[in-house]
Amino acid sequence: HLIINSSESSLLPRFFLGRLFYRLEMHDEALRSLEDLAEEISVSPTYHLLLARIRHRRGELARAAESYFKCVQEVGLGGRGFVCRACGRKYGDWRDRCPECGSWNSVELDFELEKFSPEDLGVRQAPVWSHYGRSD
Repeated sequence: HLIINSSESSLLPRFFLGRLFYRLEMHDEALRSLEDLAEEISVSPTYHLLLARIRHRRGELARAAESYFKCVQEVGLGGRGFVCRACGRKYGDWRDRCPECGSWNSVELDFELEKFSPEDLGVRQAPVWSHYGRSD
């Protein structure tokens, strides 16, 4: 608590204290510590994810679901649609079977993975030595 009291902005130290309590399975203390931050950090998906995990561990499933939902909203996945990977038909909600083409389990969250080349990531081509220490 000395670090928190001496800090100009106690937000980060208090957040990490709550996270430490969670990791130590001290869920009541973690929840108390984090709920005190609600007004200052309520738009953080990480905050809501941590609250959800704590509430889930405490058996508060309805409140955990609310926190998971807030996390998803803050990340921006809430408005995403679904698409059938077989025919490409788009839907606003998940379905077990695509009514358009009849495929089962083909409707998935519509998102695209970012594709990076090694050059985009700053990885340079390196020589590969096939015969180390060999003299010809």
